Amino acid sequence: MTSRRRHSPLLGLIAAFALAACGGKQGTISVSILVPVGDDPFVDATKVRVRVGDPPLAEQTVAVSGGHFAAELKLEPPGGNTALAGAVIVEAFDASGQVFARGRTPIVGIVTTDYALVVWVGRIGRAGVLPGGLTRGRDRLCAVAVPRVGALLAGGVADGAAVTDAEVHDGFYHALVKATPLPSPRAGVVGIGYDRPDQLSGAALLVGGGPQDGAPSSELTLFDPRPGTAGVWSALQTHDTLARSDATIARLRDGSFLLSGGIGGDGKPLASATVIVPPPHVSVTATQGAMATPRAGHTATPVQLPQGDGLLLFGGSAAGPAAEVYLAATRSFAPQDAKTGSRSLHTATALPDGRLLIVGGSDGKTPALASGMVFDPGLAPTALAALLPAPRAGHIAFLAGGELLLCGGYGADRKTLPSCDVLDPATLEVRRAIPLAVGRLGGTAIPLESGDILLAGGVGEGGVPVTTLELYTP
Repeated sequence: MTSRRRHSPLLGLIAAFALAACGGKQGTISVSILVPVGDDPFVDATKVRVRVGDPPLAEQTVAVSGGHFAAELKLEPPGGNTALAGAVIVEAFDASGQVFARGRTPIVGIVTTDYALVVWVGRIGRAGVLPGGLTRGRDRLCAVAVPRVGALLAGGVADGAAVTDAEVHDGFYHALVKATPLPSPRAGVVGIGYDRPDQLSGAALLVGGGPQDGAPSSELTLFDPRPGTAGVWSALQTHDTLARSDATIARLRDGSFLLSGGIGGDGKPLASATVIVPPPHVSVTATQGAMATPRAGHTATPVQLPQGDGLLLFGGSAAGPAAEVYLAATRSFAPQDAKTGSRSLHTATALPDGRLLIVGGSDGKTPALASGMVFDPGLAPTALAALLPAPRAGHIAFLAGGELLLCGGYGADRKTLPSCDVLDPATLEVRRAIPLAVGRLGGTAIPLESGDILLAGGVGEGGVPVTTLELYTP
């Protein structure tokens, strides 16, 4: 593998793998390294380590001078019918010998054919701007992680109207690819990705949403990233219980999804919910009874209940209980004491130790809250009066690199926050704050198979939809 550094956002990296066991054939993987706009970490690097696989099948560490380096790696197959697979990993070291920037590809097969990949290399614990961005800013878009593809960004509102725009952030090339447009304009559409082990890639299901001033769609729509196409849309089912906008969708451990609440065709929050089973045995079934109260802007987070698999639903209600649980075994809802009032524009995160954390949001009286609440594994709630250093609402939350990040949203003055609070998920103490390129209200964090987190969508100051895409490197 050879690597050539040049003064541009792309770093040429060519990998040659000799597979003698395959009749002497060789394959070359061309890997371009992409760095954040305006922040090339290699200018601060003293050496670079390039590895294939973890643990490594092959690796080499080379010196860097003025941002330039060269490396060469060759792989020999293990023999027999054993296949080689792994990620290409690039790590940059500073003068003290610490890795301060890194990146990796998704796991790929090492085969005797020529193909290309791109590695995003960013500073650890920082977010960087991707070159380009959305073709146009869209609010209320659907952002979905699609296994072995990347992230689908579909629908939304642009220039005051629902749109059919669809783009895919390719997780193997870190490029935004224009996809086949949605069959009809859909704002407030929600979706979720799922794997298809017997096919080359996963797929995505989209539900609801519609014109700005029209009735929401009742269609369950499949996005199939079929090879050789820009993606194929198809209607799987139509069902009255799917007709809603800005609903909440959550995955259950059995592979099904719960679609709950949202806004109905009359513009009012809904108390109904529906269970969706993805292909190949697709089905749409209403739950046994409705939620205790209509909800919109609520969260639904997986929990393990004494009765089995379930979800904790929190917030999004103008009246009625702040929380309730969904029981997957009976497809029904049960009361849950939250010992607090409802809130919206908050986040809910399942922590590694089994607790569930509610953070920030608005209670309808205060624009943004710094408080939170933690539910222990038995769902006993404990209020946290001053969890954050400053109020935050409409933010996004995600776990990465052993840390919990709360990014974007707006503060007590209703101005968007171009920053993230980084918390220790065990102690819930704030470790530090990191900057973002832009503030965004209502964005989405999408985990990619490279381990990076894509920040997309939302609106900035003045309600202008954000086109900027950022990648967080854990």
